[in-house]
Amino acid sequence: MEFAFLVHPRDLSDVFKKYPLLKFFPVSLTEFFLLKFWPPVFVAKITGLKLVGGGNSTNGCVLSIPLTARQMMENRTVASKKILDATIFAKNIGVKIIGLGALTSSLSKGGLDLIDKVDINITTGHAYTAYNVTKNIFELCRILDLDKTKITVAIVGAAGSIGSTSARVLARAGYQNLLLVDLERKRHFFEKLESELRNFNSGINIKFSHQIKDIINADVVITATNAPEALVEAGDLKVGAIVVDDAQPSDISENVFEREDVLVVSAGVVHTPNIETHFNFGLADKFDNFCCLAELLILASHKWDKHYIIDRATLESVDEIAEWGEALGFHLAKFQNPRGLISTEKLSEIKRIIHQK
Repeated sequence: MEFAFLVHPRDLSDVFKKYPLLKFFPVSLTEFFLLKFWPPVFVAKITGLKLVGGGNSTNGCVLSIPLTARQMMENRTVASKKILDATIFAKNIGVKIIGLGALTSSLSKGGLDLIDKVDINITTGHAYTAYNVTKNIFELCRILDLDKTKITVAIVGAAGSIGSTSARVLARAGYQNLLLVDLERKRHFFEKLESELRNFNSGINIKFSHQIKDIINADVVITATNAPEALVEAGDLKVGAIVVDDAQPSDISENVFEREDVLVVSAGVVHTPNIETHFNFGLADKFDNFCCLAELLILASHKWDKHYIIDRATLESVDEIAEWGEALGFHLAKFQNPRGLISTEKLSEIKRIIHQK
C-alpha cells in the first residue's frame, strides 16, 4: 500500500456497515469495546489511481480508528492515541503518505501532533476541500443567478482551516458580504483573518458572531465545524437559503431536509473517474469521493514524498492542488446530499423562491 486515508465512523451506523452482527449487541457494550479494545481497522482497498506521467497504477487503502465522532470528542486523549496508533499501523504496512479525514485532522491539530512521532508524510485535505467548497458556491451562484456582491455568505466554523481558507477564496473572488461564525473563545483569531480578507477586497463587509441564530439572514451558509452533532436547525435558515455542508459528521439537522424552501448540498464531494474505495460512504456515484481523500489521491498520483497540508492551507496550495486535480479529470460531483441527488427541478424551484422574494 502506497497511501492510506484515515477516517472514523460518523456514528454506529457506519460501524454496522463493516460489522453488521454488532447490531444485535447492546449499544453500550459495542461502544465500550470500540473505546477500550478495538485496534485500527483496515476498511477497504483503493484502486484505479494512475501515476502521473507513468501510466502505472498505485494502490492505497482506507483505514479507520474505532471511535465514533461523539466518542472522539468525549475522549480526546484516547482519540489522539488511536489516531497515532493508526498512523503507525499505516507506516508498518508500507504506506508512504496518509490523509487525515474528518475529525482525525482536528484532533491531531491538523497533523502537528503526529509529525515528530511517526516517519510518514501527512496531508489533511484542507486545500482541496476549501477549493471544492467554494467551487460549489461559485457554481450554485451561476445556476441560481445570485450576485456575489449582494448576497451574504455565512461560514459556520470560520476559525477552522477549511472555514478560514474558504473565506479567503471568497474574498479573493469578490464576494462582498461575509458573516464569520465560530465559538466566542476563537474571536481573537479573526483579527488576523479580517486583515487578510481586506487585503484581497478592501471594500468587503465582514461581520462576526458566536451565535448560530445569526445565520438567519444569510443567503448562503457554509458549515465546516468539528462538532459531533448537528448545529443547524430548520428554524435557523431563511426562505431560499442555500446550505453548503462540509462537516463530517454533518452539521445539518434532519429537520432541515423537511423544508422544501431550502437547498442543502454536500460540499466535500468530488468525482474521481475510475477510482474506487470499495466501501459505501453513502455518496451518489461509486466514483464519487470526499475531497480530503481526493487531495490524497492527487498527491499519491505524483508520488509526493513530503508533508503537504499540515494545520492550515495557503491559497497557493489551494490553486496548486486544484490545477493538479483538474489534470487528473477530477471535478465537482453532481449536486447531492444525504437524501440523494439534487434534481434540476429542485434547483429551479429554489431559484424561483429566491427571486420571487
